[in-house]
Amino acid sequence: MTHTYRTDPHYLHFHDRAAWLESWSACELSRLDEETGVYLPIYRCHVVEVGEIQKGGEWDEEGLEIVAPEILPGYHVNILLENELVLPAALEQYLLPKPDQPHMIWSCEQGA
Repeated sequence: MTHTYRTDPHYLHFHDRAAWLESWSACELSRLDEETGVYLPIYRCHVVEVGEIQKGGEWDEEGLEIVAPEILPGYHVNILLENELVLPAALEQYLLPKPDQPHMIWSCEQGA
């Protein structure tokens, strides 16, 4: 069976990881793993917790910081869904517009 995924992931922004976990655990795209106590994505839903995003910064050839990077506020999460799945209404308030230059892309976005 072949599954078709959208080429338009959802980019979400939360105040912090605790806010993400609270929203995630309450939505129908996750399920509780009884063994670990962790909420996992359902089949056909892919999630990447990007977390804190840093922009810029400079380091010397030894890896020592010369100029500190700018830290973007909040906690960032990317979700990719199979075609027939929709983002739960409870997560819509956290949606961001697609960035011009995402910090991470899915392979299905190549050339999209």
